[in-house]
Amino acid sequence: MVACFRGYLTKGSKADADVNRILIVKSLLEKGARADQTTPDTKMTSLHWAAYNKDHAVVLALLQAGAPEFRISHMDRLPIDVAGSS
Repeated sequence: MVACFRGYLTKGSKADADVNRILIVKSLLEKGARADQTTPDTKMTSLHWAAYNKDHAVVLALLQAGAPEFRISHMDRLPIDVAGSS
């Protein structure tokens, strides 16, 4: 989830960070990280955060790993709702 929340580097470009983030997310998923985890306070998933950040590659990787598309956050929002409002 942390990798999806905001993975920008403090040095380098956004494009560099995007490449690193998708590699990290795919590696974590391959090693068994759960794509359906939610935070206890916001009920947001990694998919919510990737959608919020308009991170298309990570959204696709999470969906392919079984991330729940219809999980509702604390603000009654689906990941697609978050994507549309960010």
